[in-house]
Amino acid sequence: DREAPSAVLHFAARAGVRPSLRDPKLYEATNGRGTLNILELCREFKMSRLIYTSSSSVYGERFNMPLRETDPIMNPISPYGAAKYASEKMCQVYQSLTGMDLNVIRPFTVYGPRQRPDMAIFKFTRMIDRGLSIPLFGDGSTARDYTFISDFVDGVEKALHFAGGFRIFNLGGSHSTRLIDLVHTISKALDKKPEIEFQPTQPGDVPLTLADISRARDELGYEPKISVPEGIQRFVDWYRSSAQVGRA
Repeated sequence: DREAPSAVLHFAARAGVRPSLRDPKLYEATNGRGTLNILELCREFKMSRLIYTSSSSVYGERFNMPLRETDPIMNPISPYGAAKYASEKMCQVYQSLTGMDLNVIRPFTVYGPRQRPDMAIFKFTRMIDRGLSIPLFGDGSTARDYTFISDFVDGVEKALHFAGGFRIFNLGGSHSTRLIDLVHTISKALDKKPEIEFQPTQPGDVPLTLADISRARDELGYEPKISVPEGIQRFVDWYRSSAQVGRA
């Protein structure tokens, strides 16, 4: 006998915008069909609640900020973003078919201790710490809305208990930080000077992200608490403690 869980939190995915440009079929198979498998199981077990973790990458290249959940999705610019958006629409279909409460989360650049080592903050920290030059794509003016992991988890927990049929929520820090400023924030936390090597802009990169979190704030009570300087310092402290035992 199989017992149905009370809720499903679907975080599983193949991550990365740039890698998706090299192997789009893999991303469609993993993130698209993988999500469909989860939805089918939810229908089989008559689940009443599902959280699907999408991505801010669904918005693509946009110039009107901040980004709102009600904005039309016109031009995802990576297979990763396109697959995530397709999965959102499939979630909407299954919510309509089953009547379950299904909340979609669009995270904005989540970071913090134990994050993926291929992400910019981890790579920049390691390279500055080791005295290596940082390859910076573009002129450093691209900016991201960074979300500390504890704020993201708080938002997910609140969304888990929100019953509203089908709903999409941005979870971000509600503040954009330029890439060059991020590098200097990391170097300050490490107390080491960075060496920067500027390189051409990469396909799939967007110039700016900034989340409008009004809906999450009003309906979930979501409120990010950790600023980028504080979050970077927490990450660097973890990185140093992990490096001492060979984990970073």
